[in-house]
Amino acid sequence: MGDPLHAFPLVGEQTLRALARHPSRVAFAWPGGSMIYRAAAELIGRLQAVFAGVDLAPGTRVALLSANRA
Repeated sequence: MGDPLHAFPLVGEQTLRALARHPSRVAFAWPGGSMIYRAAAELIGRLQAVFAGVDLAPGTRVALLSANRA
């Protein structure tokens, strides 16, 4: 077992924990819409599936272009 004092969860794990804590609360809001925590977690999962399906080499740089909303 590792040193529990320095065994912090990774950023991705912390993010998923936070999103799972209050699934029905609004996570993001913008003029004309909003997204709840559950939907944000599902969106992250869909993006992960897309990236896993295109067989990118580790360290490959990726850019995402989108409107100013989730």
